[in-house]
Amino acid sequence: DLEDCSNQPIGTLSGSAAHDLMKARLFTNIVTYDGQIEPYQDLRNGRVNAVLLDVPIAVYNTTGKPEFKPVGKLEGWGGYGIALRRDDDELAKAVDDALATIAKAGKVDEIVRKWNIWNAEQ
Repeated sequence: DLEDCSNQPIGTLSGSAAHDLMKARLFTNIVTYDGQIEPYQDLRNGRVNAVLLDVPIAVYNTTGKPEFKPVGKLEGWGGYGIALRRDDDELAKAVDDALATIAKAGKVDEIVRKWNIWNAEQ
């Protein structure tokens, strides 16, 4: 599980919830990255022993790659949001309308499955 990695080099995104979780648990060998692909490249090349990232990122970067194996239980909870400038009401309404439209049409499920970023845990 995750605690088995507490003293091992483990990769994650800098400033992410996963990074905060490992710091809070006093992990001693956190390797941070600015991008989502590099932790998996370093895992493949033996520079880290594990990667901890959000489920959609992990699923997208490991599916169909037999050199990677998801292990352990899910840790924490995360949500996603869209940030806009406070005074950009027109854009906010357009984003809200677009999200409502695709949700009502059942397209959200179609989109996340197309990009293989949805699974039973989600």
